Amino acid sequence: MKRIKNVVRKDLDSCDLGNQAQGKNLTQKIRSVVFQHIYENALCKNIYIDCVGGYNDHVHCLFRIRNDQVVNEVLRLLKGESSRWINKTNLTRGKFEWQKEYLALSVSESQIDRVRMYIRNQETHHGGKSSADEYAQFIRRLGLRVKGLSHSPSIQKTQH
Repeated sequence: MKRIKNVVRKDLDSCDLGNQAQGKNLTQKIRSVVFQHIYENALCKNIYIDCVGGYNDHVHCLFRIRNDQVVNEVLRLLKGESSRWINKTNLTRGKFEWQKEYLALSVSESQIDRVRMYIRNQETHHGGKSSADEYAQFIRRLGLRVKGLSHSPSIQKTQH
């Protein structure tokens, strides 16, 4: 494994990336290939990803950023390159795009194992719940207000 220099933050960040089509573009057949590519591409860009997982319509990454990196730039790099690669290799039908929005949260050291397990068990986890419903429930539980959330109509209805 490639060593990352200047990592001094002890917390990790978790992000959720949804795809633009909100369809089931990330089929079981291609998920592991896409996740591995995101992981390897991140290493090339000196971004340390602890784990990657997801389901048909989204990807979760648990990553550590250096002091000279910012979350939105890290995600721009990962999303831009991975969508280009997915399209170049024709892994999905039609054009693949990530949503413009994402959810990024800081994860304390005491919660890292719990977040890893959540990310690794996405297929089982989403067997009975859509990603949009889970996201809406999570946002409500945290008491957050989200404007213009394209993939969660249940939240948009509660916004004024």
